[in-house]
Amino acid sequence: MRAFSLYRRVVAGLSAGALVAVPLGVGSMASAATLTQTAVRMLTPPTAISYSDRQTTITGTLVTTSSSGSQGLGGEPVVLTLFAGDRKTVIADLGSVTSAADGTFSLTTTVPGPGYVQATFAGDETYAAAVNRTVVRAGSLLPSRVQLDPPPAMVDPNVDFTISGQVQEQTPDGSWVPANGAEVTLSPGNKGAIIGQDGRFSFTAQESAPANWTVSVVPITTSFAASARSPVEFVNVPPQQTRITSFTVHSNGVAQNGFTLTVHADVQANSQWKPYTGRLNLYFQPKGSAGWQAFATDASSDSVNGNGDQVFSPVIGPYLRIPAATRNNLDSLVSEAGSWRAQVEQVTAGPGRTGVTASTSDTVPSVTQPYGTSVLNKSIVSTGRSRYLHASLWEPCWNLGGSPGYCGMVPRQPVKLYFRYRSGKVWHYVTTTTTDGNGDLRVRLTGTHRYYRLVYPGSAIYAGTTSSQIYFSS
Repeated sequence: MRAFSLYRRVVAGLSAGALVAVPLGVGSMASAATLTQTAVRMLTPPTAISYSDRQTTITGTLVTTSSSGSQGLGGEPVVLTLFAGDRKTVIADLGSVTSAADGTFSLTTTVPGPGYVQATFAGDETYAAAVNRTVVRAGSLLPSRVQLDPPPAMVDPNVDFTISGQVQEQTPDGSWVPANGAEVTLSPGNKGAIIGQDGRFSFTAQESAPANWTVSVVPITTSFAASARSPVEFVNVPPQQTRITSFTVHSNGVAQNGFTLTVHADVQANSQWKPYTGRLNLYFQPKGSAGWQAFATDASSDSVNGNGDQVFSPVIGPYLRIPAATRNNLDSLVSEAGSWRAQVEQVTAGPGRTGVTASTSDTVPSVTQPYGTSVLNKSIVSTGRSRYLHASLWEPCWNLGGSPGYCGMVPRQPVKLYFRYRSGKVWHYVTTTTTDGNGDLRVRLTGTHRYYRLVYPGSAIYAGTTSSQIYFSS
């Protein structure tokens, strides 16, 4: 039993799975430098086992190594021990065998299950200690399942909580028993563990947002458990509170440039308010209406400025239509009066997404913006002995998308005619005319060799404009 008592001292200093030779003297009778080096060499891996047949044969060779080579070391005890898949937990002491004259040793035995077999030569006054490991493999796997303990339905963000359960494997007789030595992983997080004989596992987890959690069995050679996966368990975090602290509507001059709406919303996270950058909904209530209409915005135009404000620009409309007098012309658009409000949209929690509560801004009056106008299609037309200036008053829509075009006519609006002499700089008022239902006008010219131009002074719904000048020679 001298060698077995020394084995306990050897194992404590050996790294798991390493093929090493460890000098071990007895008291001060010999120094490490005088010991002959030895090694345990596994010739073949032990025969694989099944759940029903766990007999295996372990073979190896104990050798000495010197400058002249290696040779078997006979008549020495080799201790065999079965470790779990973690290579630390001892499952069973399999006993001791004595090496034959050529150094070989063999043991046929029934093992409790798969694992790592460690062969240890404790060494003595002449020979250094040696150790080696190999695997007793599971030749066939058993159907397995993962049963999770009910996790908490809701946890505080970034606070530890536990995900636990048991791995079971189905034996050939159909019963379910704890899976000894199975390897499990937790997702998300990719934490892993080798479980013990009771099949139980327990992970400490945290989450900053709601998540789906699963535990999976990873098949390994040192366990009978086949691949398995637990049901998905959803763990929520409390929804974040929101508030809207300011909401303004800014005019951009004319309706074609749209509005600029600026909203500052906050969200509470870790007991602190910070700018909210999630989805905001905009609503418009026409003057005299009791209902609110959702107002679409182009998400590509949304931005957050340095103050944490969400800025929506340009927001085109809302507007009313004034029908053209004939179907050959486009309708006119005018800004609609009313009120605005902004809302943080309620978000339901989901994996990787924290829920937020809804919040609504105060009601803000709309800004009535006039539609910009332009005089187009000027021409001088003869009718008998009279000359007339023909033109059209239109709403250009250069910012409503695409290439420059026309929103429509500006009907029934007063337009003034002015002239200046060819060598003069002063403009003289001639007369006022009115556009028809299609925005067209016709005004008689009063004299030749003059420059003429049209001036529309504007109104509450249309911005004023001045045309370019046109010369009337004769």
